[in-house]
Amino acid sequence: MAVARHGVWRCPDCGHHQIWKTRNYNTSRLDRQCEKCENRARVTLDRSVSGQGRNRTVKIWERPSNVPLEELITEASRRNDKKIETNHITEESDKPLQTNLPIFWG
Repeated sequence: MAVARHGVWRCPDCGHHQIWKTRNYNTSRLDRQCEKCENRARVTLDRSVSGQGRNRTVKIWERPSNVPLEELITEASRRNDKKIETNHITEESDKPLQTNLPIFWG
């Protein structure tokens, strides 16, 4: 199967990253179901000149067609691992700790 467009998308409900791909260059919309929470996300790939046409809660990263599928899978899992690390830091309390903030010198 020849892939025309592909990339990574993030579920708006659970934040899980996964790959997407299409067989047609003219495809303008994605309709995908999250592998983790099974939420269905419908989104427009190409935004209009006015900036309308995409739900702001769904994040999509399109990659060139010469990027191998394995690299997309690695990117999605790396983004998921990064999300877990970030959640681990903030799970201790609802408020961010002063020690987790960057140091400002001035």
